[in-house]
Amino acid sequence: MNRAKYVLAGVVLILVLLSTTGSLGSIEVDNKNPASMGAVLKVTTDKIIYCQGEPVAIFLTNVGDEILSGGGPVITIYNKENEIVYQDACYCWYELEPGEYITWPPWDQTNQQGNQVPIGRYVVEGFLSGGEENYIDTATFYIVNWYWQRVMAERIVIP
Repeated sequence: MNRAKYVLAGVVLILVLLSTTGSLGSIEVDNKNPASMGAVLKVTTDKIIYCQGEPVAIFLTNVGDEILSGGGPVITIYNKENEIVYQDACYCWYELEPGEYITWPPWDQTNQQGNQVPIGRYVVEGFLSGGEENYIDTATFYIVNWYWQRVMAERIVIP
């Protein structure tokens, strides 16, 4: 009975995380305003929940309606205490057409010293310097213990 409570708590936690995090899914531009939105940076990850050690894919997309011209990019990953655990930069210039994106090399979940980061909530921030205008956006994701990932896969049946 006690194990069932933990499984139920895990299911509820996963569902809450999925319902409150908007960093996954298709990128849609709400362009109901006939005026130009300009260039808009959107940072996303390929998933919301990762097992420890699983590579985290990061994408920087221009979701605006004009060319995004910017240098960098700089990727910064913060833990739940808002401390920087990892930072990397490319130092090159990009001209992203609307809908174009940069695929960042997958992050291996290690900090700057090469150690595995603990389970928890993380935020990746993407930054491009456009000279007169800077482009910044964030996406939230979670690193979980492999045990919970396995339990959830065994318990949830998707029709």
